[in-house]
Amino acid sequence: MTSDFVIMHLSFYCAFIVIVFSVSCVVPRNYQSNKPFVFKTNINIQGNLNATEKADLKMGLENQLDDSLQVKMVSLAGVRKTLKNPAAFDTNYVNRSIIYMNALMNSRGFYKSVITWDSTMKTLGTGKKKQMRVTVNFLVETGKRLRLDSTAFLLNDSLLQNLALRERNKSLLQKGEPYSKQVVSSEIDRLLELFKNNGYFRMSREDLYAEVDTVVEALINPFLDPLEQAALLEEVNQRRENP
Repeated sequence: MTSDFVIMHLSFYCAFIVIVFSVSCVVPRNYQSNKPFVFKTNINIQGNLNATEKADLKMGLENQLDDSLQVKMVSLAGVRKTLKNPAAFDTNYVNRSIIYMNALMNSRGFYKSVITWDSTMKTLGTGKKKQMRVTVNFLVETGKRLRLDSTAFLLNDSLLQNLALRERNKSLLQKGEPYSKQVVSSEIDRLLELFKNNGYFRMSREDLYAEVDTVVEALINPFLDPLEQAALLEEVNQRRENP
């Protein structure tokens, strides 16, 4: 009885060791010797977002990374992961990535986001087998998200105007919802489909455009002088009182 227990006990630990080894084993291939190479890239998001929003934003940010920072693993039989041809680490890749990531943040209504980064390096092996693994960490602080305050349809054709107003409850642009270029683009697509379904077959994207209030747009400029910002705020308040 005792011997059976010992065998089962040892078997469990052997299996545990094999599983841990297989999960944690990453083998770089064809890396440049004696040069730091990109081993891993992390993106950490801090902001008032729920889990789904964070996951969606993280996926979008990962797609904006420079190709050299997009670490791609090849799994062999689910046992070992291989990192093929990792790029030599270069801060230019990081700077380009931040430009692309900021563009994405702006397109999603995060005009006051701050993106910072750091890196760590771990050295393994010696001689020709020496590995200088670099992990790049991005911290994305979203800041407050721009939200829609009001929307209006201004169409030259009265029939189109009435049609748009009649279906306004189906608009994707609703007060209080987050602003993004994607949702504006989707709203234009919705209107085009609406008009075509009502006989306006020749209408195209060139016939419709969305204009963001230029005064409000200027207010979100982080480099705006405080006195200019105060003047613009006063103008916005006056326009709300006398539209």
